[in-house]
Amino acid sequence: MDRFREDFDERSGEILAYLDLLKFIEYAGAELISSDDKEHKFSITAQSRKTLKGAVYILLYNLIESTMREAICLIHETIYDRNVEFDKLRKNIRSEILKRLKNESVNIE
Repeated sequence: MDRFREDFDERSGEILAYLDLLKFIEYAGAELISSDDKEHKFSITAQSRKTLKGAVYILLYNLIESTMREAICLIHETIYDRNVEFDKLRKNIRSEILKRLKNESVNIE
């Protein structure tokens, strides 16, 4: 469970850092200048701003997807580690397992 929370916090921190970068770029003006080479500049256009902002949705989607995947894996590991019998599971979990087993891509080990 700690690993689950650490991963979530780390990914959330990455998103917050990216949002800080976007905020900085928004107020930085029309150009970014390289600290190594003052001649090397990058123009920040309205299109590049839209692209950078659009990436936030991808980052959020990835956070949600990885969080849900980890939660499902954690539930599975807990059921397996505690050797919980199928009949002892909640009805909605049993139903979900049966639905997944009907799918041909899921093999029973």
